[in-house]
Amino acid sequence: SERITPLGMAMARLPLHPTFAKMCILAWQQQQLSLAAGVGDADAAAQLLDYCIALVAGMTVQEPFIRPSTSMLSVSGNDGANKTGHEEEEEEEEEAAADDDSDGDGRVRATRRGSGRNGKNDERARSRLLRELADEEANEMSPEGGDVAASAEDAAKSAEDAAAAAFEERMRAKRQAAANAAAAAHAKFRHPLSDALTQLRATGAHAYVLQSVGAAGAVNFCKSHYLRARAMREIQQLRRQLHGIVHSGLGSLTQPAVSAEEDAVAEASGASGDAAEAATAVEEEEVAQAQAPEGATSSSTNGKRATSGTAAPKRPPFRMALPPPSEETETLLRQLLAAGLLSNVAKRATPEQAAEVFASMPVGLRKLLTPYFSAATSLSEPLFVHPRSSVASSDPALAPAWLVYHEVLHSKRPYMRGVTIVSDAWLADLAAGTPLCTLDPPLDTPAPHYSLAQDAVLCSRVPVFGDRAWRLSPVLRPLP
Repeated sequence: SERITPLGMAMARLPLHPTFAKMCILAWQQQQLSLAAGVGDADAAAQLLDYCIALVAGMTVQEPFIRPSTSMLSVSGNDGANKTGHEEEEEEEEEAAADDDSDGDGRVRATRRGSGRNGKNDERARSRLLRELADEEANEMSPEGGDVAASAEDAAKSAEDAAAAAFEERMRAKRQAAANAAAAAHAKFRHPLSDALTQLRATGAHAYVLQSVGAAGAVNFCKSHYLRARAMREIQQLRRQLHGIVHSGLGSLTQPAVSAEEDAVAEASGASGDAAEAATAVEEEEVAQAQAPEGATSSSTNGKRATSGTAAPKRPPFRMALPPPSEETETLLRQLLAAGLLSNVAKRATPEQAAEVFASMPVGLRKLLTPYFSAATSLSEPLFVHPRSSVASSDPALAPAWLVYHEVLHSKRPYMRGVTIVSDAWLADLAAGTPLCTLDPPLDTPAPHYSLAQDAVLCSRVPVFGDRAWRLSPVLRPLP
């Protein structure tokens, strides 16, 4: 259908990428539903939208983490033959990380494989050390006798090789120590279910320091926790801007009212509090009547009233520091991420599919990688979780069955970035009413039954999701 949905009309009010606009609108509607139902206080309800805005800001800026490289240029000329599986994994991670550190036009930042200012300084220091050692050996050489000269030359070369090896070992240890320190610092923020929530933790900690001790203290915090100070500053600035944009665009909308049919679906699926049900909460007439002039911040400034007869709420003040989200709020945020990234759902490959993928892969990597397939057939190749994802695991048995990803990075193989683990039970509700999900005919078993609370006959139906027609777990729906 070419008919614009209420959600689409609301999304048009925000000058954001559709993914981010949808996430913000669903968070705002869930907030309004909580306030209308009297669940919790206004501050707690408003925090869901604040967390969502922080997520969007982090996903826009991307990669605030500094990850020192452990690789370095070698003078031995080793071509990498006969690598073990672990060495191949490290090479995979280094190569993916190097691409991960590239900016938008494909140029690579200074952290890639010892390049940039630090890499040049290391090479200059090594060259200077080798020259000094060679000069010392030359001074000790006797000018008499060819055998003596040859012996001295061999000794000089041997000393040069030994010095080069010692220098490489010192630099390798130094870089490994930096990488270990960065990993330990980043582990404080790691969320095992989502890269976005990992970044949200870093954003929240930085915001608290920024508010408590100021910009100088925030810079020191970034140094000690291996965060890019400029990226973190941009995230906080973008949070403030998005706060104004979202509340200006949505502040004059009336509180959504969920229809009886939508209530029945929510209760039957056990997701009455999910962000999915907020997607259809705004009535068309309300959205049309709520179109505010450009630059308007709230209806209280121009005298407009909501259709319910109550004034739309004023824009809440921006809060820099946010308390850590509760486990329940984190689940809602993962549902918001799934709703915004529905076209980027990926499913773990079956054992048969994995065997076919691994047939063309080195033996060492087969035990370290888990292939996935995107719900969109436009991406026919197998995908892999990025090695630096907080969701990544070296044990395929622990790999999640379902996830969503923000983007695909094409390196030695296609890696998913911005990964969040989701439940297939969410997908049917989040994709309801979209071309992404259809329902099979009602199942005979279990038999349809009447729900007194819903005042409807409910039946079990199997959702079919995505271009690959993945069959999800049965859900309860009103009998057609």
